[in-house]
Amino acid sequence: MDRPTPRPAGRPLPRLRGLAVPALLAAAALAGGCASTSTTTTTTGDGAAGAAGAAPADAPAPGALASGVTVAPGDVVELSVWGMSCPKCVTNIDRLLMDLDGVTEVRTDMSRGLVTVGTGGTAPRAEALADVVTKAGFTLMGMRVVEGGAG
Repeated sequence: MDRPTPRPAGRPLPRLRGLAVPALLAAAALAGGCASTSTTTTTTGDGAAGAAGAAPADAPAPGALASGVTVAPGDVVELSVWGMSCPKCVTNIDRLLMDLDGVTEVRTDMSRGLVTVGTGGTAPRAEALADVVTKAGFTLMGMRVVEGGAG
C-alpha cells in the first residue's frame, strides 16, 4: 500500500473553492455564529428553529414557555431550540440536559432544531429544561410533552 507523502514545510495549505482551509473554517464560525464561540452574527428568521445568530425578535421568554408545561415522570418532552449550528452545539446541549436529575435520554436533531428529552422515575421541572437551553446560549422557541408517562 502506498503511503501519502507528508506535506513539505512551507508548502501552502490545500485550497477549497478558492479559500485556504483555515480561512474557510474561520468564515464558517463567523457565519454560523455558533453558541460555542464568542462570535454571533445577526440573522433574520421566521421564528422557526434554525441556524445560530441573534435570536428572532419574536422569541418567547423561556419562563413563559415553561410555565404552561408540566413534566411528569416517564414523559418525553420536545424542545424547539433555535441557534444550534454545529456538532459541538449538539454535544453541549446533550451533555447539559443529561446532567439534570430525572433526564434519562436526550436526542437532538440539529437540522430541525429539535431536542427530545426522556425522563425517568423523577422528572425535571420544565423551568430547569428551559434554563439549561438558555444558559447554553440557545433560544428556546417551544416546549411540549409529546408522550405521557404512566400517569
